[in-house]
Amino acid sequence: MKNIRFCLMAMLCPLLSIGQAGPAIGKIINEQLEPLAGATITNKRTKTYTTSGKDGSFTIENSYINDTLQITAINFMTSEAVFQGNVLTVIMQRKMTTMQEVTVNTGYQVISKERSTGSFEHIRNEVLNRQAGTFILDRLEGMAPSILLDKSINRPALTIRGLSSINGPKSPLIVVDNFPYEGDIKNINPNDVESISILKDAVAASIWGTRAGNGVIVITTKKGRFNQPLSIEVNINTNITQQPDLFYSKQMDASSFIEVEQFLFDKGFYNNRLNNSAMPAVSPVVEILVKKSNGQLTTSQVVEQLSALSQNDVRKDFEHYLYRQSLKQQFAISLRGGAAANTYLFTAGYDNNTSDLDATFKRLNLRLQNSYKPASSLEISIGAYYNQTNTRSGAPPYESFITNMYPYTQLADGQGRPLPMIRSY
Repeated sequence: MKNIRFCLMAMLCPLLSIGQAGPAIGKIINEQLEPLAGATITNKRTKTYTTSGKDGSFTIENSYINDTLQITAINFMTSEAVFQGNVLTVIMQRKMTTMQEVTVNTGYQVISKERSTGSFEHIRNEVLNRQAGTFILDRLEGMAPSILLDKSINRPALTIRGLSSINGPKSPLIVVDNFPYEGDIKNINPNDVESISILKDAVAASIWGTRAGNGVIVITTKKGRFNQPLSIEVNINTNITQQPDLFYSKQMDASSFIEVEQFLFDKGFYNNRLNNSAMPAVSPVVEILVKKSNGQLTTSQVVEQLSALSQNDVRKDFEHYLYRQSLKQQFAISLRGGAAANTYLFTAGYDNNTSDLDATFKRLNLRLQNSYKPASSLEISIGAYYNQTNTRSGAPPYESFITNMYPYTQLADGQGRPLPMIRSY
């Protein structure tokens, strides 16, 4: 009987020792055998974690034999160690990182930024795609400090380094795939662009001559590559913007405006206009006050009509009948690839925009390009580009009427039928 008890105890002792919990103690060092502080050590079974101290040491309580510890640290590769009851020493391997080479396309050659002598900006495709926009200029906005997009009237839409005092063209030279581009930059599909280089100083003039006096924008489009399998890229984005709030800018309400007109009428402010044989237009409030002075309306009728006008607000009519949500939709697909002696590229893009005043812009872009390499030192490229644009103007904005419209003007009656608006005579 004693022998049986001894055998059972001998069999259970290893199991008890294996299942016993205890602290996992260790030290984290780097490849130079120096302590690594701030590393995170996690027990993958219990999900408990701790960080290494200044001397690289750590302790995780309630760890079992054969528990796996995961060690992570910034700029080091993730490592794992199995706890066997002894003190752990983990050597962390540093991550190997490489810097991406930055190149600049001058329109004649592609050189590294270190070899460039002038002032350049280079915008890669990944950076260009951070902003969604129908046109290239929309995506360039805010990308480079030297580019100014001026949306005011009678000024160039795009300038580099600001405006100069010399008379002449202010717009920069646009170069697309190493050739000067004379068309409208709005016709280029931004999804076809691979990268953009901006030449900003006088060094660009040594490359492109006097036409580079206002700077140069070099656009490189996407192309197929030799020995590349078929690559398909699809880009779809939709942008919905709420209609503008015309009540954001404070202005005189209808009641206050009517009080001012009554005050000016009593002071004879409108007499010259009322006595003019050309019969210039006056406001509906002045017409009501004239009818009262002529005895055509009683005081109660005047009060009733002026009270009805004071309830109107032309901004409500603009928001109801003219303004709406704006919608911008963009669809693009690209197929490219190549074999040992040829490359191919086909892209298609479609834009469908509707402004908050119902103006529409629709654009279809198709592009086909093939390159052939009959010899190692000879490459022939053939391409075709098709662009179709349809635009429709929308309603005029509220700002264009604000100086010639009374706050109580009505654009439509109760049934939604448009009402005439007296403006000049």
